[in-house]
Amino acid sequence: LFTFLFILVFAFDIIKFYNYFDFIIYMSIIKKNFLIHNFQDTSEEIIEQLFNGNNFFVERIISNGQASPDNFWYDQENNEWVIFIQGTAKIEFKNPDEILDLKPGDFVLIPAHKKHRVKETSKEQETIWLAVHYKTNDM
Repeated sequence: LFTFLFILVFAFDIIKFYNYFDFIIYMSIIKKNFLIHNFQDTSEEIIEQLFNGNNFFVERIISNGQASPDNFWYDQENNEWVIFIQGTAKIEFKNPDEILDLKPGDFVLIPAHKKHRVKETSKEQETIWLAVHYKTNDM
């Protein structure tokens, strides 16, 4: 009995640590195509939250020639991991100044509070990004 209780407590600690508890409680099978959307107006960038947990959320971002306003810089509370699925973009970083040209398959890890902006996105083809925003234990 002691061994069983120990394993059970240990398993719940692991679940809590990896934030899977919410996922297990609400788990259901969802099937969609990441590249297909029903948005008619893409004159504005579309940010769609797909799912979230205690310390993370996942977004699909659809850009169609949009860019951050001049002199605007993101300064986010969370780390952000983003991968480019379709299209191209340029992300500009501050301190040190750097511009990354990104294409399908490229991914970037942006630490929390790293100032950045979207310099440009493709006008010929929608740019579709998958972004994972998350907090680490030391935040």
